[in-house]
Amino acid sequence: MSNVRIILEKPSLVYTNLDVIRGRVIVDLEYEESISSITVKLEGASRSRLFIPKPETDSGLDPIHKTEVEFHKFLYVVDTVFPPPGLPPKGSGYTVKPGEHEYPFSIKVPIKSACGTASAGIRDRLSFDLQKGAVDFAKESTNHHNDILPPSLSGILNDDAWIRYYLKVTVNFPKFYKPNLRAMEFFVFLPIEPPRPPFTKAETFAKRDYAFRSELMPKPKKSLFSFGHKDKHAAVVGPAPKFGIEVRLPSPPILVPRDPLPLRILVQKQVPYNASIFIRSLQLCLVSYTQIRAHSCNRTDVTKTPFFSRVDLKQPVGDEEASVGVETEVDPSAWAAASLPDTIAPTFTTCNISRRYELEVSVGISNGLLGGIDTIPFTLPVEVYSGIIPPPELIRAATTAANSLKPNPSVRRMQTGMVSTPTSPISGPSLSRANTAPFTNKPEESQYESAPPTYEDAMAAEIGPIDGPSRDRTFPQSGAYFTAEVEPGRGGKN
Repeated sequence: MSNVRIILEKPSLVYTNLDVIRGRVIVDLEYEESISSITVKLEGASRSRLFIPKPETDSGLDPIHKTEVEFHKFLYVVDTVFPPPGLPPKGSGYTVKPGEHEYPFSIKVPIKSACGTASAGIRDRLSFDLQKGAVDFAKESTNHHNDILPPSLSGILNDDAWIRYYLKVTVNFPKFYKPNLRAMEFFVFLPIEPPRPPFTKAETFAKRDYAFRSELMPKPKKSLFSFGHKDKHAAVVGPAPKFGIEVRLPSPPILVPRDPLPLRILVQKQVPYNASIFIRSLQLCLVSYTQIRAHSCNRTDVTKTPFFSRVDLKQPVGDEEASVGVETEVDPSAWAAASLPDTIAPTFTTCNISRRYELEVSVGISNGLLGGIDTIPFTLPVEVYSGIIPPPELIRAATTAANSLKPNPSVRRMQTGMVSTPTSPISGPSLSRANTAPFTNKPEESQYESAPPTYEDAMAAEIGPIDGPSRDRTFPQSGAYFTAEVEPGRGGKN
């Protein structure tokens, strides 16, 4: 039986913008055939599938659970490998002898998506649920968002949302009754970083005020040998230690998987005290929010990824002799090895799916090394970048086109966390909304007088592939990513 397949030159590579995907199309013909053309298409698509909320019924019968499906083809590039250049189109096709035939191809990945310029075919808009015996059909959507190509996405519950990239080869036969030959090859895509704003010393931070209750502190034990000796490891009876503790990130807060986390922790004494405060534990967790839309249906999936935990710390917090109001930075060596895992996708927005992140920081503190440990939580909104730096000439072109990015000097920094009232070391800090006061200053976007620069594909026409230390990211996907919903064998003519 005749068949066709794709062999990539670098099948395990994680591709990015401006890469040239090279490979070969292998056509194995059992008999002599007339072929109109052989095309290789570079395609990117996003699909979302959500249940429509059940309406309330008075009959007591369970209503049918229907779904909404939204499909977008935001990338569509075609390379014709047969007939070769110079041969005119021929309605009856060209005769190709039986046997194995090889056709090389190369397609450059653009920078931006172009959703709305290529309509999805019937095969793309159909999806099957084999377990339930259901067929879903994606209605036409007019809501499109074109920006830097989004990353590959998989692993969403029930495969309700995905973003896939693939090459599709089609051997077109001129006879309408003869099914075309098709094959698909999926690959993983990770986009370049958007233009970064100029570096400043501004910081994003979250802050809490905290106090130990003096009446709950254990009295230090005395012995014959402890006369005149002060044990810094024990809790001290006296004025209740009251201090402010902050966690800070650069502003804007940009994190890159595998890069060291630029986290700072600072303490400010608010009343005089001579107690020794210690950080006893530190947990870091990235919270991802995936917004999924399928026409009129919406859902937000929340996933937590813990990526750093230390419960054996004895890190001093500040200086007990420090003056009130003076900020002291905690030694960051305890979390120097903290970094996001390679599985994290960058922040993105596409037509029907978007992803944003928050960083949760949980700091365990104690009054002396013998006191109980209290956990103080913080939350900071962050952006995740891929770490794939665009070529300098592309950044210069984008910056020049946008007339550069000018920081607004009137905005110094943004508080994104919460300020809570002091609580006892037994109950821990209160998390109720009544005890929190969100910062209401200008949003971070208003820190710039003009819109940030953007990339255009016209700028990158003569720019070659990107090469750098971040190109070795693996960015693994779930097994379902590499399987098509419809088996791409001999199919119809579209």
